[in-house]
Amino acid sequence: MKNLVLIDFTEESENALKYAIEFTKLIDGELEILNVTSVKNFSSSYNQIMDMQVKYSTPEFKIGAVELEGDFEDELYKYITDHKIGFIFSGTHEKRMFEHIFPSHTLKLLNRIKANFIFVPKNLVSYRPIKKVLAPIYPNNHSLKKLEALRYLHSFIDFEFILATYKSKDEELKETLIVAAQLLENAGIKFSIEYLGYSESEFNRLIENFATKLSVDLLSIVNLTESKMFNQESKGFVDDLIRNKNYIPILTIQDKNLSNQVNFDYN
Repeated sequence: MKNLVLIDFTEESENALKYAIEFTKLIDGELEILNVTSVKNFSSSYNQIMDMQVKYSTPEFKIGAVELEGDFEDELYKYITDHKIGFIFSGTHEKRMFEHIFPSHTLKLLNRIKANFIFVPKNLVSYRPIKKVLAPIYPNNHSLKKLEALRYLHSFIDFEFILATYKSKDEELKETLIVAAQLLENAGIKFSIEYLGYSESEFNRLIENFATKLSVDLLSIVNLTESKMFNQESKGFVDDLIRNKNYIPILTIQDKNLSNQVNFDYN
């Protein structure tokens, strides 16, 4: 599997690279670093990314480097469309002024690019071994999409698998939780179930602190912000979680068919 790290030469993106290197080694994958710049700055950026490639490559683990010129979203979209990418690693930053009012650049990127993202918190300066993974379950089968990627990771990393949901009489929620449990049982993966709150909104408000108390090392969600275009609560939840200050990397699975892009082969 080939993974990609978005590099803009900030400390946050370099921290994401450090995390991605150790993560990718564990799953026997390949890693590329990618930067997009203007024609004017291409030569300077090219030299920077080549220096970074040399700095972080070792005889045992070679890192690829890609320098593109043009509009960031356009060029990244084209590159991802032409290459099979497992995960894109991205550092995070504080919300800028207008991102509190309008959709953030991160969400727009997430909804356009055909790939699954791992967002590395800006304060996580080195890789933290993945010992516990939390997977929230909601009352629809979209929640199940994250399980394929997590089952794939579990075939390389022996982490504690935690399903989390809220207490409700909603039959669809109960059904989704049953299906999730069956999928993990069929894969021979041990798991536990935690309940938090009594509604989806309460669950979303509490999940970050809950994950912190459990010392979770990776939290996985499915990105539904594109389909919930006018749901500011959903967008705010995802945006805030991605930028969490509790050192928790967020594995964000796309709510679209990516079978042509990546195959999670855990057999």
